[in-house]
Amino acid sequence: DLIAKIEMYKIADWDGGHPRFFTWNIYALNDVIMPTGGCDLSSRNVTINLPEYPGNAQPIPLSIFCPRQQNISYYLTGTTSDVNNTVFTNISSN
Repeated sequence: DLIAKIEMYKIADWDGGHPRFFTWNIYALNDVIMPTGGCDLSSRNVTINLPEYPGNAQPIPLSIFCPRQQNISYYLTGTTSDVNNTVFTNISSN
């Protein structure tokens, strides 16, 4: 399968430059993992249905693979219901 395409433009400083366009198509015969930012994530946007407050811990379907040891940071976003922004509002219609 085609996994990458590199399009290049060449010009030299001598003999008129002879500009040329080149396209390199890169194919893989096997599965390829191309990490971005150093680590591979199973998802970059996970939606979690929260239990009624106070609730128990909820499993999050997310896996992270880093080829070498990395410091990982994450954050949660959503509407909160308290002034300290510590209790998320459950907007589920269930």
